[in-house]
Amino acid sequence: MVFDPSYPEINQEHFQEYDWTRFYGDVEEAIPTDAPTPGGKEVDIRMWVDADHAGDKSNRRSRTAYFIYINSAPIAWLLE
Repeated sequence: MVFDPSYPEINQEHFQEYDWTRFYGDVEEAIPTDAPTPGGKEVDIRMWVDADHAGDKSNRRSRTAYFIYINSAPIAWLLE
């Protein structure tokens, strides 16, 4: 397996914007005062999940799958 350091193209226009202040109020992320300063490049972590009910036509068992990616490289997966 080869680690792919490229960043995936993500079109933010496909995501609907929500105003969560009515639900959560005017809050900010709690960051410790002694937390180190971030360094280096950003890392994109994505997960793809799918499942079906009785999708296997031979035995009517359900199927589940997931893939976890860091940038464009798969790091973990499950196909059942």
